[in-house]
Amino acid sequence: MTILTRDRNIEHWDAEDVQAWEGTEAKTPGKEVARRNLIWSIFAEHVGFSVWSIWSVMVLFMPQATYHIDAAGKFYLVAVLFILFDIETVFLIPWAVVFMGNGTATTGFLLVEMLVFILVLFVGYIYVWKRGAFQWD
Repeated sequence: MTILTRDRNIEHWDAEDVQAWEGTEAKTPGKEVARRNLIWSIFAEHVGFSVWSIWSVMVLFMPQATYHIDAAGKFYLVAVLFILFDIETVFLIPWAVVFMGNGTATTGFLLVEMLVFILVLFVGYIYVWKRGAFQWD
């Protein structure tokens, strides 16, 4: 029984390497990997934007009598999510570098940067919770 494993680290990258693109030497063709990654990333972006669009519209139609949320509260629900995801995108590249674990000195800094960001989000959440911002009555 053969166990298939994959190495997720790129040791050498040459954009003009025809053999890697065509998949010679019994390797998966680079064009298949690129096509698969493109399809999954388009799907993920579509789902993300769809959820965001539906959330923005559905919040407007939440009945005030049931949820006790006025127009300012509805704006707050949409704006906080927008800001959270907007700021999160700034950290996508550093997080990807840490995930790949290239072992450089900056990896520790990027990890600390991620933890500080998550800590700030958590402290902000606790602050808003203690202030009663989630009490819509």
